[in-house]
Amino acid sequence: MNEFKTARNWLDNADAVIISAGNGLSITEGYNIFAHDEAFMTHFGTFYERYGIMNILQGAFYNYPTVAERDAFYKVLFDYMVDHYESTPVFRDLKQLVGGHEYFVVTSNGNMHFQLSGFDEERIFEVEGNFGNNQNPMPMIQKQQAKFNAFVQKYRSQNVVILELGIGANNQLIKALLM
Repeated sequence: MNEFKTARNWLDNADAVIISAGNGLSITEGYNIFAHDEAFMTHFGTFYERYGIMNILQGAFYNYPTVAERDAFYKVLFDYMVDHYESTPVFRDLKQLVGGHEYFVVTSNGNMHFQLSGFDEERIFEVEGNFGNNQNPMPMIQKQQAKFNAFVQKYRSQNVVILELGIGANNQLIKALLM
């Protein structure tokens, strides 16, 4: 219990917060891009039947026979993860936890759940892009990285708390960036 009080004290006294998030955060919400589960079969069962695709991640990188088939997969993905998304208690609690602090989000999640949950899109760095710009993500990623770098420079000599949420040990896209 003492660790929670310490963490709360750090957050209360922070000048800024960096939220770093990986797929574990999405899994906590119930969106598992690695799973061959009921949700996958409900939304992507056709792609399993046609191509043997076992999960969302495999489907995103699958070499479809036509552009139309790839686009059909992304249409279902966008519909499931973005168009019908409703902010979850996970994000509502996180937003409340950050409160009025200056913050920046660094995430490898492309599902746009931070934006859809009310986090300022100008304060989000999606290191791999997002589902909305999957055709040409580089200009957006570079713009977001520049904003993140400016944020880090602004707060580099101040009290900054980094919340690491659902980032696997091998996620060097985020871990190396924050070191």
